[in-house]
Amino acid sequence: MLFDEVFHLLLGPEISQEGTKPRRWINNGDTHLCKICGMIYHSQDELMQHFQRVKNHGYVVICKDCGKGYRSLQGYNTHRKMQHGPRADLPACKTCGKCFPAASNLIIHERSHSDEKPFSCDRCGKAYKHKRDLHLHLEFACKDGENVRKTP
Repeated sequence: MLFDEVFHLLLGPEISQEGTKPRRWINNGDTHLCKICGMIYHSQDELMQHFQRVKNHGYVVICKDCGKGYRSLQGYNTHRKMQHGPRADLPACKTCGKCFPAASNLIIHERSHSDEKPFSCDRCGKAYKHKRDLHLHLEFACKDGENVRKTP
């Protein structure tokens, strides 16, 4: 991808700023706003130079369509897919219609509509729909051999 495709925010007519504190916003025609810090520039080139100087405000990538910053390329790609991509391409729940970035997310979600509890504690036998709930159980409720299931 080209630098200006990935590392820019929405450009074009924006609201500009005058003074220091408190900030006062006025309409100033054709200016370019950094939506992260609020700095105003008179050209797209100046805004691009700003991003280079501030190292993209610590973000790995900034969405070219909405200006949201991401600290990982994976987070950015998920955002692009969910917010700016065609909905028809996303896996969707047959029960409630909610869309997900990946089929694995859909599988986890579909358990919320069922009685399936595939994650069970080896110590006490209690079962959970989600792996994270089993981990919490093991860490706080069934730790150090407490609540151990008695075998006949």
